[in-house]
Amino acid sequence: MSAAAPPRRVGARAIVFVALAAAWTLFAMYPNPAVLVRNLARYRNLPIDPQLEQKKGWQLPGDAGTIELFVDSLLLSKPDWPLFRVPWYVPTALEAADMTHGDCEARTLVLASLLEGQEIPYEIRASFSHLWVDYEGRTARPGESAELAYLQGKPGALSTRWPESVDWRSFLATQRSQLWDAMPLARKAIWMLGLLWGALGAALVGGPPPRGDLASEWRAPARTYCRKALWLAVVAFASIALASGLRPAINSAPWTLADLREVTVLSLLAGAFAAWLVGIRSRLALSFESAPNRIGRTWSLGLLRGSSGIDESEIAQFELMQSRFAFGGWLVCAALQSGERIRLLRYRRETAARAALHRLGADATRPIVVHGDGSDYWTAPDEIGLNLRRRAAARPTVDVLPAPSDLHLAVEGAASGWSIGYARREAGAVRVLLTMAGITVGAAVAGTVLVALFPVSLATWLLWCVSVLLLGMTIYAAMLLREEILSWLTGSRVEVAEGQLRFRRADGRVESLPTDSIESVELGRQDDIPTIAVVAPERVIHVRLYCAPKHREWVRAAIERAVAALS
Repeated sequence: MSAAAPPRRVGARAIVFVALAAAWTLFAMYPNPAVLVRNLARYRNLPIDPQLEQKKGWQLPGDAGTIELFVDSLLLSKPDWPLFRVPWYVPTALEAADMTHGDCEARTLVLASLLEGQEIPYEIRASFSHLWVDYEGRTARPGESAELAYLQGKPGALSTRWPESVDWRSFLATQRSQLWDAMPLARKAIWMLGLLWGALGAALVGGPPPRGDLASEWRAPARTYCRKALWLAVVAFASIALASGLRPAINSAPWTLADLREVTVLSLLAGAFAAWLVGIRSRLALSFESAPNRIGRTWSLGLLRGSSGIDESEIAQFELMQSRFAFGGWLVCAALQSGERIRLLRYRRETAARAALHRLGADATRPIVVHGDGSDYWTAPDEIGLNLRRRAAARPTVDVLPAPSDLHLAVEGAASGWSIGYARREAGAVRVLLTMAGITVGAAVAGTVLVALFPVSLATWLLWCVSVLLLGMTIYAAMLLREEILSWLTGSRVEVAEGQLRFRRADGRVESLPTDSIESVELGRQDDIPTIAVVAPERVIHVRLYCAPKHREWVRAAIERAVAALS
């Protein structure tokens, strides 16, 4: 029974994929499915209009051959794709007569309507690749013989039969020319990309997760996914819009609303597809093997799966880092003695990643390290899971480093607590900061105006270049130090008092943790910005209130000692 289960799952996936592929093909070929339903209804009862000649104001002779020559000169042969943006379209007789191009259905409807209005006997015949009108005395044409017809008779009384002969080569060539070669390139891309997405989805999504003592629980956040998909769609739209081959020459105008619609759909589909590919859920799991001491690593990506093992003796340390690839997340890695780094687990929440990191360090008796900027904070395996106060008491007392003279932080101590942070600045300092920013903006505006007034003067161009460069440097500095500037203006602080650690953020929010739940104070990162991470089992507070890398270790040690003293 167990051996037969995988084929059934694969067979079910194949059935689902075929059904989705058929639905996607229908959507890609007919964005409005009502057009296909209307085509089938019209083909069953061809919309022949005996009043067509009067409606158009034509005066035609009563000769069927002359009328057919008139229809041949009226409608030049052209597939339905460039005319109606669908592979097959059955127009009304009046619609066909108003056009200068058409396929065999359009010619048949116009000719049959004119013959019906003049009461000239005729029959409708259809082969697997063509539709035409036959009447007495008509000159035979290639591909329009009665032996090839599977459908024939008067409108409303058509009969079907298996044709006496079938020209399969002509049938395939006609279908390729009418359906594939004439299809706009954008619509081809939409259809094929959807099928590719479905095929990869059937192969890469689902499947049983790997088993182990520790497993990843990462999934791309919906907001991040949508933002990434939209950004990629904009890039795809800009690229596709520049490709002239994606604009079929229907009219003399270079762009039509239909072109814009198709390219927009293709861009959104391409963006979402690219975002889905880089964000597809890969699952990892680890298991601990005692003989020999190894860590077994298993992974699955839908139907794809594999396993490997790492000897504990090869592992130098375990590391936690924030992924900079695609959708982010927190990575738990193993750094080997050889210098190689192997990704073990991936999590969306930092607390889950830290819990897995601590479990690995304890079970494998290896140190763990959280990567910061400038230096790393190490934790010994025997300290994992211990309270910060017990940890501080167990190791030798280390005096806090003397505060650097250029730290510009206000450190306050009191009987009920302790705080550290940028002192709130007065209104005069804010005015100085805004004045400096205003000068660079004004210089850039003045330089632009002078260039517009004196475009041939070399001095004005040099002034403009210098002013724009200063403005760019100001903007870059403001973006780089935005947290520090906000902290400096608002007086953000870290407070340890009454059994709580509180961090007053620059945006006014206050985050807090009980001091007895804090396990460590580390140098960390968040969104690629160096921070001081205050770590508890259920939560991590990332403190950003410093600007110089050489000051972060001092601030971290000061916060740790204050927490340990009041826990």
